[in-house]
Order: sequence, then C-alpha cells, then structure tokens
Amino acid sequence: MNTSSSLRWVGWAVLASAVSMILSITFNIIAVSNGSITPGTRTHSVLVEAFDVLTTGFLIPLPFAFYLIYRAYAARLSLISTLLGAIALIGLTILHILFVFEVMWFIDSLAYYAYGGIVFSLWLIITAYLAYKSHKPARGTLLNLLGASMVGFPVWTFWLGYLLASGKLTAEPD
Repeated sequence: MNTSSSLRWVGWAVLASAVSMILSITFNIIAVSNGSITPGTRTHSVLVEAFDVLTTGFLIPLPFAFYLIYRAYAARLSLISTLLGAIALIGLTILHILFVFEVMWFIDSLAYYAYGGIVFSLWLIITAYLAYKSHKPARGTLLNLLGASMVGFPVWTFWLGYLLASGKLTAEPD
C-alpha cells in the first residue's frame, strides 16, 4: 500500500471519528435531558461512552499520517508531535474503555482526562506550527489551532478527514 492510499484511509478514519463524535454528543444530550445521566454523579451511558471510544480510537492513526506529511519539513519536531499525539489518543481511548466497563467513572478521572486533553491540544499546536512551516494544507495553521481550542474540534475533524480522504493533503513535497 502506498503512502497516498494510506493517507486516504486515515482520512476515512478521521471522518468516521467525526460522525461518531456527533452521535456521542446527540446521545449524551438525549440521556441528560431524559434524566438517565446526571452530571457530577456516577451515572453514565454505555452508548455515549462506546461512541467516545470510537471517536478517539479512529483518530489514533492520525499522528502517524501527520508524521508522513511533515517529516520532510521538520523531522525531529514531527517525530515528537507523533509521539505526543499517539500517547494522548491511546491514553484517552483507554480512559473511555475504562468508562464503558465501569472500571473508572468520569467524575473520578477528571485529572487524567484533563492531562490527556492538554497533551492532545499541545499535539495540535505543534501540528499547527508544522502546517505553517510546510504550507500544507492551505490555512492548516488556523484550522489546527481551531481544533486545539476544542470548540472547533468538530469542524477540524470534518475538514481534515475531507482533505485526507480526497487526496488533497499528501506527503509529496509541493
């Protein structure tokens, strides 16, 4: 499998993550509104947590794809970025798996979740710098910073998934 084909598969995984995130948010709103989840307590929805596992799990290949894209522009920083992204996404996925099986409750693991979010945001900030340095993709710096803000994360996932799946973001030098 060549690099271009691999990046397209990663793009489809990122799009699947975006769809899973939308479903997670939707079912979370439904669960809170009907009273089956009460914020700040040890109540949860297995369905919401399962979609959260899929949301973070589908993103795990993304740091490696970014490494393929940006290694020609800043090899060491790209490697550090890959390690941070992989650690954050694997850690967050494991946390969500622990939530699904009720080994850990969200309210009890807020510190771990915050650490994972900080590392994830740091990864996106470094990736924004790499996008700035390489000019790949156009407006990549702005959109990676938007994703790091967590408010713009859904927009970022759809945008990035589209670029990768369509073949518009490649590892070939410009």
